[in-house]
Amino acid sequence: MKKGVKSVKFKFERRRVFFNNYTYARNSEIGQGSQKRIYWRCLKRTCKGRLLEFPLGTYTETDVEHICGFNSFEQAKDAALEKLKELTLSSESVKAIEIVRKVLKEMPPESRHLMPTEDSLRRRVTRWAQQAGIEVIRLTADDYVRNSESLALVTRRLRV
Repeated sequence: MKKGVKSVKFKFERRRVFFNNYTYARNSEIGQGSQKRIYWRCLKRTCKGRLLEFPLGTYTETDVEHICGFNSFEQAKDAALEKLKELTLSSESVKAIEIVRKVLKEMPPESRHLMPTEDSLRRRVTRWAQQAGIEVIRLTADDYVRNSESLALVTRRLRV
């Protein structure tokens, strides 16, 4: 088995193969005995990515490219969460909402949908800061007003 390949058996005899940050499900089997070939498809149903297992235990990707973007989007999400934690722990005092918005602004727009909500990220940043003994600066009443005005502006744009 190639390095980086992990095969896992789940309930009801369902096997999954993890290879190059993609997850594959069994698609079809062709042949018998030593000539048996097993084709695996990307777990994202609309994706065309395929993996061939031949001879048994040896995996190679086929010519078909992944169109799901699963790999790069997941990596962008993980990188953003790491950066969020790094920025939180590297500062002396934290204004959680500013750090969250800065990291979200730098993320590729295609992968933002994988991120938790802004409030959830803000609570996460606050928790990390408190665990590290870093001062957390709370939003003032002016910040709430400013944020609600921008929210109203965005809402009006969406209705038009």
